[in-house]
Amino acid sequence: MSKTKLIKKLLQESEFHLKCGDVYIIEKTGLYSLYNADGIKILPDDYKQIYRPFKDFPNHFKLVDIDDKVWIADGMGKILTSRGYHAIGISCHYYDRFTNETWNGFIEIDDDKDGSGYFDFTTEKEVIVPIPGQRVRDINEIKGIYSYGIPVFQNIDGKNRCKLVNSKGDDLIPYERGFEDFGEVFSPDEEYLILALKGEKWGYVNIDGVEKIPCKYDVASDFVDKMAIVGYVGQSLYELRLGVIGHHDKVLVPMCYQEILGRPFIIDGRVFVYASRIGDDEYHIYRDDGVMFELDELPENPHIIHRHYWHYKNWSRL
Repeated sequence: MSKTKLIKKLLQESEFHLKCGDVYIIEKTGLYSLYNADGIKILPDDYKQIYRPFKDFPNHFKLVDIDDKVWIADGMGKILTSRGYHAIGISCHYYDRFTNETWNGFIEIDDDKDGSGYFDFTTEKEVIVPIPGQRVRDINEIKGIYSYGIPVFQNIDGKNRCKLVNSKGDDLIPYERGFEDFGEVFSPDEEYLILALKGEKWGYVNIDGVEKIPCKYDVASDFVDKMAIVGYVGQSLYELRLGVIGHHDKVLVPMCYQEILGRPFIIDGRVFVYASRIGDDEYHIYRDDGVMFELDELPENPHIIHRHYWHYKNWSRL
């Protein structure tokens, strides 16, 4: 029988079919399987559901077996995950479900009993294997294969601990260093300062976990352009004292602001912030010496629209 006739017969006998590139998703008697372009079955009909290919990896499929375990297979019918999981996909808070889109090549793998981890489509394997009690950060908060450091969380002896791993899953800063959270890692350079939480206080470490700025701040942001927003909190989150520091913990903008929007910016060697002073709900542009400016008084038009993402000591990521 010719290939064309074989495919035609296959589709006629199916209860449901969907062509995805050179692969067919076929349903017969309530179970799904995969067939290639020659009409040859490449995956047995053992699955309750086979989803459309992943949006950014169209040669990969998500499968649900008869025990409701979720797997990943490629377009050749090869199973890529080492085991079936409770769920695979980005946790979508708005719909309380899992989607089939990846984030820069990473996708979250979740098991109710064995915690969560990440699957990397570029290497086609679990880069962080779920183990009991382990949790990973929401996939949309990391930079996937472009991240130089990925935080992984676990409760050890009743204490929340965080380690930093690379995109291969190798430890950069282990749990034993006692950290509870990390910020973004934009560079593998040893001189780059990584936001780190220890004892409910934020500080900065290098890629080896050495504290370069002690963990002493209640509020802190990642370093961008060698500047970071830091500060202290009073009796509540609304009693903030924020300022800006540079490398070596040098104060660039005094901590006299209750909110700083956007990022600090530099004009003619001076640091500026778009902020509101303590006790004042109005936002203005202030220079590092406290002098207030209007936007049209500046020689450049800074980007001050977006709020800066900073970390508060009592935010939990577990």
